[in-house]
Amino acid sequence: MIRIRPTRGKSFVLWWMATGAVLGSPAFAANEGFMADSPVTRFTSEQKQQQQDMLGDLLANANGGERRSWQSSDGRVGGEGGVRRTFERNGQLCKDLSVRTWFRTMKATNDYRLCKGGDGQWYPAN
Repeated sequence: MIRIRPTRGKSFVLWWMATGAVLGSPAFAANEGFMADSPVTRFTSEQKQQQQDMLGDLLANANGGERRSWQSSDGRVGGEGGVRRTFERNGQLCKDLSVRTWFRTMKATNDYRLCKGGDGQWYPAN
């Protein structure tokens, strides 16, 4: 599993990405119940692990234009993501990701920018 080390602990960024939370957005600040409408809140622990594995693979191995996905056998639960762009900023490898999750009729699509620090960990970036 890819280690991501934000200020709250190594798995917070993957959890944050998987839940669809966009920190600093007006919706995040204004809606205390934002998690209730996220598909990931309905995932089983196995489905959450599949989502995290997909996100980890995107960060470790995918370049611009590459995609990864997973879904349940009936297709009603799943996730997909893609690296929109890989670039370097201030000597750090950065990736812009687009991630989509679904649970039955609930759907969420979110975009993220992460940069790899000198310690090998991925950090949210502006």
